[in-house]
Amino acid sequence: MKGIPQQLQSLLEQPIANAGYELLLTEYVHTSCQWVIRLYIDHPDGVTLEDCITVDHLVGQILEQENPIPNDYTLEVSSPGIDRPLTKPAHFSKYTEETIKLSLKEKINNRKRITGILKFADEKKVRIQVNQEMIEIPYLNIAKAKLQTNLQF
Repeated sequence: MKGIPQQLQSLLEQPIANAGYELLLTEYVHTSCQWVIRLYIDHPDGVTLEDCITVDHLVGQILEQENPIPNDYTLEVSSPGIDRPLTKPAHFSKYTEETIKLSLKEKINNRKRITGILKFADEKKVRIQVNQEMIEIPYLNIAKAKLQTNLQF
């Protein structure tokens, strides 16, 4: 059985795409006092507040009609931000030569967290340069991935 984030992703991905956006990531988390459905969307021209409101209304209608969540929740729609999540091979391919941060399901080189330069991405794996070492990681071992930005003011 799929988890709730995967069920929501399957339910919402196409309607959001039909509206002109990409659903990057779906989270279903419990905060201190409530459940939250958090959607990260993207658009080639960037994501505005109006875009988030449009997708929020669309998703709200779908969730009300389909009722896939067993309890009360708050819906949040957001842009990916500067620490953009990477969830598909195409996302990784787009950001070669950028610094990314990975959380792994199983250790590689005795580490579950890796930050380095994305050197290669195909449909099955990525290669990350960490200092002078090249580490190959299959997507199946990636729990979370995001761009790592180092803003300096």
